[in-house]
Amino acid sequence: MAIKRAVPPSERISASLFKELADSSARLNSGSDELAKAIRPIDAALKKLNLGVSAWYAYRGSENPDSDGNYSYRRIGYAKVGGKWGLALSANSGNTFDEADDYEAWLFNDAPRSMRIEALDYIPDLLQQLVKESNKVAEDLQKKAELANELAEKISELSATTEARR
Repeated sequence: MAIKRAVPPSERISASLFKELADSSARLNSGSDELAKAIRPIDAALKKLNLGVSAWYAYRGSENPDSDGNYSYRRIGYAKVGGKWGLALSANSGNTFDEADDYEAWLFNDAPRSMRIEALDYIPDLLQQLVKESNKVAEDLQKKAELANELAEKISELSATTEARR
């Protein structure tokens, strides 16, 4: 029985195979450009709100460690990444018993394509999370403003008393 010799890799590459790859690449880049174009108005609308509040929604994995301390999750958010506010994606994994973890965050259109594809469905969930976080921050600000007013009133009284004694 004769042993078949494997075809060398260089002979398995043909012009038609490389053309198929080039065609796939063109479709991939076109689809990616279309997705980026569709995200821009969403991003712009959120920026116009001038929220200044970050919110994240975990859509894959779990932020809670398993019994061995391992965690891995992906999130969609509205946050400041690289000094710019916008829709964002993040990936985080590690172990609670090890100080080092693997964390990366990108503005949405800068994130890996696979993450953009899977995260898109969770934009409504992110918006709900953003409403909750914005309302919480607004409530906290109101309480702190009341405290600041009380402090300002007390300091003004003390300042007036001190100046009257001079």
